[in-house]
Formats: sequence, C-alpha cells, structure tokens
Amino acid sequence: IGFLVRAILQVPLLVGNQVIGVVAVDNQQLERTFSENDQYLLSALADYAAIAIDNARLYQQVKRSEQSYRDLFANANDLIFTLDRDLKIQSINKVGPEITGYAEAELIGRPLHELSFPDAWPQVERLFADLAAARPVQPFELQLKRHDEEATIVEVSARLVRDSGKAELIHCIARGLTERRRL
Repeated sequence: IGFLVRAILQVPLLVGNQVIGVVAVDNQQLERTFSENDQYLLSALADYAAIAIDNARLYQQVKRSEQSYRDLFANANDLIFTLDRDLKIQSINKVGPEITGYAEAELIGRPLHELSFPDAWPQVERLFADLAAARPVQPFELQLKRHDEEATIVEVSARLVRDSGKAELIHCIARGLTERRRL
C-alpha cells in the first residue's frame, strides 16, 4: 500500500476568518462518497480544533501580558501597591521597602493607616471612600511613617478595580516627593 488516496474529505480549519489549516479524512483502500452528515461531523471537529487552537493562542497572549505586567511591577522606579477593600496592602513592589524601611513581608497584609501619621489619615480615608464610591479622585499627597519613625511624602494616584460591579482592589502608584522638596 502506497500513498494512493481513493477517497478524501477536507474542511478548512478556521480561526476567525483566517484559514490556518485543513482537517482531512481519507480512505486509501475504498472509493467512497462522503455524505453530508460526514461533512457536517468533520466540520464540527474542525470547529472544536479551531476553538482549542485559538484558546491556546489566547492563553499564550495572557501569559506574555502577565509576565510584562510582573516585569513592570517589579522593576518600576515608583512605588506600586495594591490595597483590598479594608485598605490593607495586598501587594507591593521592591520600592515599598526602600521608601518605608519595612521588609516586604512586614508590609503585606498591613493596614495602610499604620503607615500614615494619625493627623493625615482622615483626609486620606475620605479620598479612598470617594474612590470606592466611584467619585473621581485626583492624585493626592500622603505622608508615610517610615520604620524609623521619619516621615516621607509620596504623591499617590489610585484606581479602583471592580469585579462583578463590586469594589475589589485599589491599585496605587506613588512617587516620592521628599527628596524633591528638599532640593
């Protein structure tokens, strides 16, 4: 038996409107006519294969995007942190320990108000309440209390991230102002 094909049925493998291949069934021993049902089944199989291929491509895109985000988060020169609804730190980049003097492990799970001076906290709390209520919040200054009890001033830009319409996380980017003010 060679590669002689006596009967063949082919359908295009489509992802979106682009043909990326062909799904084929052949018979090397018998000549036969494929039915409309055979074509329907092969087309359905091709559709499932196309969905699987497209999902694999999307998964790879998400992985690349996630890696880019992680690289940006890890290597940014600004302080980047995420707060939960109770204003507890959920994630923080390498600049956090540099600015605050606390180790990353000491910062994760810590309420932000513990890093703020008590007289400044009510105003900051109002800003975060406005943010949670979907009211616009301009970048604001926050005076942080370092581990050594010294003050450092940062300008914070905050964005609320919602999931299913509920406030879930607050993403913050902060830039140190203390050195600029000294200069």
